[in-house]
Amino acid sequence: MISTLVDDLVVGVNDGLIQGDVDGHRYVFNPRGYHGVMLLPKEAYQVLVCCLKAFSISDIKTALPWARTHPWKLIDLLNLLGGRGILNLGREFSEHCEAQQRQLRKQGMTVWLQMTDACNLRCSYCYISKKPTHMNPETAQALMLKIAKECRQAGYDSLLFKFAGGEPTTRWRTVKELVDWADAGLKNMPFKTTFLIVTNGTSFPLDLIDYAASGKLKLSISLDGTRQWHDKHRVYQDGQGSFCDVDRNIELLLRRGIRAAVSCTITKDNVNGLTEFAQYCVERDLTFRFSPYRQPFASRESLKSENKTLIEELGRCYGWLENHLPARSLYEVHRFADVDLRRPRMQLCGIGSNAIAITSDGQVCLCPFDLDNPIGNGLKSNIVQILKSQDRYLPKENRVDLIPVCQDCKWRFTCAAGCPQYRKEQYGTFRHASPYCEVYRAILPILVRLHAVQLLRPGSATIPIYPSMKEGVQSIDAGAGMGSE
Repeated sequence: MISTLVDDLVVGVNDGLIQGDVDGHRYVFNPRGYHGVMLLPKEAYQVLVCCLKAFSISDIKTALPWARTHPWKLIDLLNLLGGRGILNLGREFSEHCEAQQRQLRKQGMTVWLQMTDACNLRCSYCYISKKPTHMNPETAQALMLKIAKECRQAGYDSLLFKFAGGEPTTRWRTVKELVDWADAGLKNMPFKTTFLIVTNGTSFPLDLIDYAASGKLKLSISLDGTRQWHDKHRVYQDGQGSFCDVDRNIELLLRRGIRAAVSCTITKDNVNGLTEFAQYCVERDLTFRFSPYRQPFASRESLKSENKTLIEELGRCYGWLENHLPARSLYEVHRFADVDLRRPRMQLCGIGSNAIAITSDGQVCLCPFDLDNPIGNGLKSNIVQILKSQDRYLPKENRVDLIPVCQDCKWRFTCAAGCPQYRKEQYGTFRHASPYCEVYRAILPILVRLHAVQLLRPGSATIPIYPSMKEGVQSIDAGAGMGSE
């Protein structure tokens, strides 16, 4: 931290800084930082410009008259910009900031529990083989307790269980028993345990809604657009579309004050409905996520063509969203794939490090897309050790900064090269850029700008405090830390 001004000191700017302008206001985003998109007060931007020109402190005071008359102001701004990851104030200061961030960052474990392989829908792109196999309550309870103990021993500080399938609401009695059991069975664990059910949203028992309303259970609902788009893929066994049932249940949840998160799988058949889908979600104040489908592309030309369409439709959608921004922070309301602008990553998900999927018979798998290739038995072996000892996917060897084509990209720590399993399927190797690389490059600047626009909106809960010369520097707050993972 700078406490006095040394005239010959030259303060550097951290590499890869993204800058832009919205209505005459400057915004910055550091893909390596943890503070998201930030608006800069006038004086802060002046300091940044000087640092970009490699000015010394003496040069800055010459260029900025207020820096001579208010040296404390310059000190505050330098420290503030350094603390936000914009300026490089030296190794010691950077290590101090990184230590603070480590204190704030959670190292949690996410566990996908495949409660059933049966489903009432026949979605055209589903990767789950439908069969009447289920995880029985005894197996699930034993696994949950065992995993919690092993995570405690390994030092994880949170645990998320995702009840999934198939369609897990068809096994609601079992899920309910497990949530009830966990109140006592896991209460002595030194970390927070959260439960989420991943559902197609077609049928909700009334007591499931009660559990969601009480906060015992979170909901993630698959919804691929409004009716004409959703019903192209997500149909019942007789071919009838499921949108009307999902829509009815979402309205039922809203009447109970429950905002479920909805996830839209983007395919070539519903990509033209993204704007209409965003409008549906914003009008209902829903949290929504866009998840590009992991489809194999037959040729480079077909990949390029579909990416071009996806970029155009996402651009149109986000253009609409800019004029209809929700009241809540975008960090909380919307996500594209697994991108989080407040969290630089070496890989986009927890594969191989802090996420696992468990089949209905207790087999441990790297992720839900790889349920046919277990890496161990969760009932017989330590699950954390299974994850750490497997060699099918090694996070340290496949991180984004080791992928040659990604090494010079300014967005590499934001997209983290996308889904590792998808890269492997498409190119035969984990060390390759995402098939959606050009989509990330085109869309991430738009998302950064959207956050800046929201910060400028009058009455925004996330708008930063603009320090004045009289008041001194108070903060440059971009709403970092708002929302949930």
